Amino acid sequence: MGDMGYRDRWGALYLLDREVDQISTLDSNLAVEDELLSRIADLREVVIVHGPEREPVPVVCTRGDQPLDPARWRELTRDLPALAEPVQCRFEDLPRTGTWKIKRLEIARLLAAGELPTLSTAPVGG
Repeated sequence: MGDMGYRDRWGALYLLDREVDQISTLDSNLAVEDELLSRIADLREVVIVHGPEREPVPVVCTRGDQPLDPARWRELTRDLPALAEPVQCRFEDLPRTGTWKIKRLEIARLLAAGELPTLSTAPVGG
């Protein structure tokens, strides 16, 4: 369950994913998450996890728990790898470690079990 990454020809190290979190249809979960955060200013957090059918599901938190506009989401993600519809949660409801790292496997487990607390205004995905 190690980190996956590479070094470029100048010796810089790039982290792609943790082996256990890797989704086969994405080159890097972290790269897609970073791209989403840079494109959509309303996002406070985004975590891409395996859905019930092993599809990549973005779990998102918005600033002030504002509803995510589905049309805007589609427009801003159309050139990214295929993702399931986003599942919107409150930032405070995402499971974390004692050092505030996201517990991705726990989020995926809760999502698959239908136990992930979501905002009622969020599009249901997964």
